[in-house]
Amino acid sequence: MNPTELTETVTRALRRFWAGRRAVLLLDDFDHRARSLVDELRVCGAEVGAVVARTGPGPGAPRVGPGWYCSDSEGELTRPEFEAWLRDPSAGVRDWLDGLDPARAWVALGTPRTGVAEFCGRPVHGWRRPEWAAVEDKTTIDRMWEAAGVASPPHFVAAVDELSRVASGVGRVAGMVGAGGSAGVAGGLGTDR
Repeated sequence: MNPTELTETVTRALRRFWAGRRAVLLLDDFDHRARSLVDELRVCGAEVGAVVARTGPGPGAPRVGPGWYCSDSEGELTRPEFEAWLRDPSAGVRDWLDGLDPARAWVALGTPRTGVAEFCGRPVHGWRRPEWAAVEDKTTIDRMWEAAGVASPPHFVAAVDELSRVASGVGRVAGMVGAGGSAGVAGGLGTDR
């Protein structure tokens, strides 16, 4: 199957699945970044019936059905706290969503970080299964690629205080990807050097 045929096949499958359906979006932040997702759902024939988000609506948020924003009702939550809240949502959001969708027929659509298979009695599409963490781990995926015979560029995994020592053994460095641990959003929090 060539790339054009593959694209057409996937597009038809998405339209078959989403046509006539309503969705509730489960988002970290409901702002301009949700526009492409909402547009793609509309192109496939779906309607966004509601949004449940950690924050929102922010600048550039698309017009959709009503929203439940934790920043208004539950207080300010970090992303990990929001993910925990999705696993055990308040009675208020359950009642609100059941009022909009009493038959619980809507599909919940999460982000790649959404870690729940169902939300308030509705199946979640796009949820992150716990077993995926194994292949997201740099050291695990490296072993898998090596076993499959896939070459990878020179690299290393090291503690922050070892970076300068270990980097010298890599040879010519064309770029760097760094990651650190934090309780919220990574980047500029002192975890990366």
